[in-house]
Amino acid sequence: NGIMNIASTVIFIGFVALIFLIAGLDSKKILGMKKPQKNFAWLSYLGGVFTGVTFSTLITLLPVPDSWNEANNEAVDAVTKGHPALVIISVFITAPLMEEFVFRGCMMGFIKKYWNTAAAVIIPAVVFGIVHGNILQGLYTFTAALVFSYFRLRGKSFWCAFLAHCGFNMSNILVGLM
Repeated sequence: NGIMNIASTVIFIGFVALIFLIAGLDSKKILGMKKPQKNFAWLSYLGGVFTGVTFSTLITLLPVPDSWNEANNEAVDAVTKGHPALVIISVFITAPLMEEFVFRGCMMGFIKKYWNTAAAVIIPAVVFGIVHGNILQGLYTFTAALVFSYFRLRGKSFWCAFLAHCGFNMSNILVGLM
């Protein structure tokens, strides 16, 4: 599972890079591949950690239907089983890289270029929530996507959203282990 996630991420990003190259698109500008400011990069990561801890706490405190929790736990278990090194690479690096590349890189970049900023934030966030496959994950990943979008826009860099997502995933897994 972990090796397949890593391989699919590399292949997908390579495929999209090829499309940008063939189409003559300015991938750095559309994707926001600018190097983030050092302090804002750290703030992005810590913002993701804070968001993840906050959501994990709310999920335990709010009356969430058991079926939602069960579906969420099954989804988390599916991606956290396997060799610990592969899980760490998959959950903390390749999943955020692929998801941010698709949602805050490609989708957000294209929508912002051809439409407006509000649509560029909301549409990828809705799709991001839907693709997570269950109601509870859909709700909190939609909200997390709004936070990731904030860091992407404020930091003027895809990498800020990626770092926020890494922090979010790390905090969720660590809170789950406690």
